[in-house]
Amino acid sequence: MLVEGGFSRFAYDYARFGMAPPDGLMDLVPVTEQTSLYGRPNFTYRGIFDPLDFAFNNNRAVQDSWRAAVSYATGAHSAKLGYMGSYADVRNGRIANHTQMRYTFINGVPNSVSYFLAPVWDQRDKVNTASVYAQDQWTRGRMTLQGGLRWDRASSYAPAEGNGTTLTSVFNPKPITFDRTVSVSGYNDITPRLGFSYDIFGNGKTALKVNVGKYLQAATADAIYSSNNPAARIVTRIGVPATPRSWADGNGNYVVDCDLLNPAAQNNLATGGDNFTVFNQGTDALGGDQDVDALEAYIKANSPLAPPATGRITVLP
Repeated sequence: MLVEGGFSRFAYDYARFGMAPPDGLMDLVPVTEQTSLYGRPNFTYRGIFDPLDFAFNNNRAVQDSWRAAVSYATGAHSAKLGYMGSYADVRNGRIANHTQMRYTFINGVPNSVSYFLAPVWDQRDKVNTASVYAQDQWTRGRMTLQGGLRWDRASSYAPAEGNGTTLTSVFNPKPITFDRTVSVSGYNDITPRLGFSYDIFGNGKTALKVNVGKYLQAATADAIYSSNNPAARIVTRIGVPATPRSWADGNGNYVVDCDLLNPAAQNNLATGGDNFTVFNQGTDALGGDQDVDALEAYIKANSPLAPPATGRITVLP
């Protein structure tokens, strides 16, 4: 009889699309020139910016695995009973530049702006697996028969800790957190496996082998095992890779003067935007109905209106 067991841990940090350099200019708004600059289109300068994912990555994964088995073997017969388990804890972090913004220019003129929801955004998923199996093997002459049965279980969830952000900014005045959310409540599979081999010449050099079995896809902290994580389903960016927000910097101050928390189109003429800086010199600013509203109100108040008098227009030779 043989008793065996083992444990392993695989922990690693990974960048995926990129990590912010330690001496990067994180306090400046990065600018992407869509036309050619220095002979290259879509050239980003001034501040650092990850063009593929907006924010830089801060990812870490830990994979623990353990196993135990008991084997029994004689000359013509062997049997094995075993257990396997694993635990994965994966965090996908995003760190935006300190402005959380990115400008897009065409020939040096601003035409759109992109922005990230929070200074730091984390997505964390945990996956658990467990397996129990039994296998048996018999040898008779040149023929060997194998049989096995295996039970597998896999589940995953997004913990309350490590999802969303505890930091605040102009785009998220309050921390954004989530309750513990289950992605996969539990897959349970029972799979048989059968094997047959025959030593054709009896010298152990040439054999006919046939195996029948079902092999399950590995349970990892992505795809369906993280699909229900609320931190992955919330919109965290405007622009990249989605369409950025249109922006016309009419007053030429290279500052987004509109309220980015308001999704509606905005016109800042009354406050001097769009190069109408003279409006800032006015006093007693008034606002009211539009001309068409006044006309509509007049017609309703004086309806029915009499037709205009004739002969009001004189045609000169």
